[in-house]
Amino acid sequence: MPAGKPASRPAPSTDWRKPMERYQAIVRALGRVAARIRTWRDEIADRPIDPDGWWR
Repeated sequence: MPAGKPASRPAPSTDWRKPMERYQAIVRALGRVAARIRTWRDEIADRPIDPDGWWR
């Protein structure tokens, strides 16, 4: 930041929810992501192993 120039203000938040509601929404979203990752991991684990390797 150049000397003598005042710091700019951060952009106002466009999220109108109360902080606890915002926190709970983030927690729910992370839970959905975790469930999707677990499903993806299980689908990968259920696939048969290719003896020739996937790179051939």
